Amino acid sequence: DYLNNAVRKISYTPIVGTITGPSVECVGASILLTDTAAVGAWSSSSTIASVAGGWVTGVSPGVATITYSDTSDCYSASDSRTLTVNPLPDADTITGPNTVCAGDTIYLADGGVGGLWSSANSNALVDSGMVLGLLPGVDTISYWVNNSCGTDIAWMEISIIDCNVG
Repeated sequence: DYLNNAVRKISYTPIVGTITGPSVECVGASILLTDTAAVGAWSSSSTIASVAGGWVTGVSPGVATITYSDTSDCYSASDSRTLTVNPLPDADTITGPNTVCAGDTIYLADGGVGGLWSSANSNALVDSGMVLGLLPGVDTISYWVNNSCGTDIAWMEISIIDCNVG
């Protein structure tokens, strides 16, 4: 200020808006987060999610904090959002015998969690991995795991044989 012999400092104070977009995604999927500020940088608190230009990709299951920051020489501002990365469904593998006598039972197992068992036709009946052979023939036993990221299915063909013949 030439009139008052004073120095006035004018500084820029960064302003960051609110992050908008989804707060949940699946491993391998990408979502777009936005912020109303024109300049700034995106970052993730962990390797659970990678971020580039607002595009966030789920890397592994868990929770990460996504941050949008605007920093000047003297000031900084940021906004953060918690992001949950959900796992893909995993039906694993069905294990156990693949033959059962009509009228007998076998027990199958699967390492997947929270799945449902089913049979493809009426040759066998399955409940919680226990398979009852009903009619001679072939049946496909399935184990289905569903979550918010989709469905995965494990299956095994079993032969139902008539053991009373002969």
